[in-house]
Amino acid sequence: MEKKNSEKKVVKPQRLRKSERSKIRIMHAAKGLFEEQGMEHVTFNEVAEAADVCRSTVFNYFPSSDDLMAAIYESEIRDIHDRCDASGLEGEEFIRQFFMHMLQDAAYYPKLMVELTSAALVRDEKRKSLKDIEKLLEKKLPHRENLSKEEVELQMIMIIGAYTGIIYHYIVNDLKFDVKKMNKQYVAIIDRLLSDEQNTKQK
Repeated sequence: MEKKNSEKKVVKPQRLRKSERSKIRIMHAAKGLFEEQGMEHVTFNEVAEAADVCRSTVFNYFPSSDDLMAAIYESEIRDIHDRCDASGLEGEEFIRQFFMHMLQDAAYYPKLMVELTSAALVRDEKRKSLKDIEKLLEKKLPHRENLSKEEVELQMIMIIGAYTGIIYHYIVNDLKFDVKKMNKQYVAIIDRLLSDEQNTKQK
């Protein structure tokens, strides 16, 4: 999720229609409020005020807080996917880059990222974004055509588990989210996991 003061530019609002600019402002304002106060404590009145739009405008785009959360999550995943695609990377390098962006977003908005992911996991209708991530990463697995269904499943568990494990570790131990350190840890975990799997195959 893009940090408020980050130099990263996902879109250029001046080139979008007014309706799209309003929608982006609403989601951006909501991200900051959700992170500061927790999603359950934020009202649409507060979101509207922070986004400098009418309350009715917020409801026009997002009939419920669930719709707003889903839109934010899907927007962030789409942004990460587009950035990784633009990098031209494939295979293991694409996967590393994808989760480095995920960790960066989590470091900027740690509480919000955890809440959004948790909400997506427990609600059937919100799992599409998570399923889309798995499908995307499956296609990027190194030597995908040579892997059995069981091997693909195992690699997906390891790759996604490394990310969620790092987030879990930092939260339960009340550690500050350090992007550089977390990225380094993720790469080390993936290198070790893939190396161990390769050694196992050779035995």
